[in-house]
Amino acid sequence: MAATACAAVDDVDSCWKDGVLAERRGDAAAAFAAYDRSCSAGLTIYGCYEAGKIAFLNPALRDYRLARKRMARVCASRDVGMGPYGCTYLGIMQRDGLGGERLAGESAYSFVRACFTHNADHNLDGRGCAALGDGLPTARVMGRSDAQWPHEYLRYLAYAMGCTDGMPALCAKAGEIYRAGEAASADWLVLCEDPSAPRAPAGTCQMLADPALSAENGQRQILRRTLAGRFVTVTGLPAVR
Repeated sequence: MAATACAAVDDVDSCWKDGVLAERRGDAAAAFAAYDRSCSAGLTIYGCYEAGKIAFLNPALRDYRLARKRMARVCASRDVGMGPYGCTYLGIMQRDGLGGERLAGESAYSFVRACFTHNADHNLDGRGCAALGDGLPTARVMGRSDAQWPHEYLRYLAYAMGCTDGMPALCAKAGEIYRAGEAASADWLVLCEDPSAPRAPAGTCQMLADPALSAENGQRQILRRTLAGRFVTVTGLPAVR
């Protein structure tokens, strides 16, 4: 019997809702089929995300090639809720060669998008920030100059941004990088204080990884804008890709 066509319902579609119901009754295969129909219908990006996640995570239904295609669509979308998470999944598959070629540079850019540049609202996925900081390629791999790709500074910014997403382990990693840079009188600390005004009051850089500054939503958004601004200023990447 032919599958029922997806119809717009509220801000999603009927196939996506069928997928949710199937998941609730524990039928992963039916959920995957419904979500993938939703993705193909193109009425919402949510079906692409859920289908891709099942294809990535469920051992019985695993299909990395399909998951990679679905998460590429999610990452490229303008959906500020799902988009960054899709970029993280895409980056993992590009990094590890799952469902296609291993692409170190493209993987890093997917993590950059998940962490810094997916949307102007600075909604992000802290896991993408963690992956960026943990495995940041060299400037040579990225095809950029050392000035555009100061390795430890970018790792610090990635962990500090992840810190704003309620990930205390990343706050700690950022703190370790800062203290190591301070002990070595690293050049990037001067740049970090304020790219547009190097003589800004000392201590600005260290505050970027202070979890207390992320406790209140308004302050958290200011901090995220600051971190994203630091990142795009030094790398020359577009603010929203």
